[in-house]
Amino acid sequence: MKSFSSWMVETIRQDHQIAWMEEKRFELVAQFALSIKNIIDGKATILITDKKREWFYSYALNRLNPSSFDRPLLPIVGIDSLYAHVDSVDDEDKILLLDDMLLSIFEDGFNYFYIGQADDKRAEIAKSKRDSMLWLFDKKESNSIYLNSFDKRSDIKLIELLDIYESAIEATLFGEIDLEGAL
Repeated sequence: MKSFSSWMVETIRQDHQIAWMEEKRFELVAQFALSIKNIIDGKATILITDKKREWFYSYALNRLNPSSFDRPLLPIVGIDSLYAHVDSVDDEDKILLLDDMLLSIFEDGFNYFYIGQADDKRAEIAKSKRDSMLWLFDKKESNSIYLNSFDKRSDIKLIELLDIYESAIEATLFGEIDLEGAL
């Protein structure tokens, strides 16, 4: 069984198209390991994106829980399927009410997985939980993966990040990598 860090570096170096991830490997290991541990521990992951990346919201949900049933389904769901008025959640009190509702649904807990502009009001929902996975555009923040919206390859990079995240989940589920050293 490989360490998560070693697996990440080897996986990135095997594909020259994702070499850009190597400079982000420490952030990737930290973000992915915590997210995957939460999934393994039975916590739900609530996917949220900003409006500009709604295409990725659909893509990610379909990719992470495909209809082929090649592996166990993951407790990853979209915020829109849980609360239709997510855009009305625009202050701390409303975020707390949303979290309370979600805790009543997910008794083992949950975290958020947010992809989008760092200053979007939907980002504030995800930032309210310290174990959320954040892929933020145009602002570097601690415990997040920074992306540049002016990068012509930003959409491709999102897909590449999701590919390696999914591979990491599968490698963990099938006992190929150990998360403990990465946490």
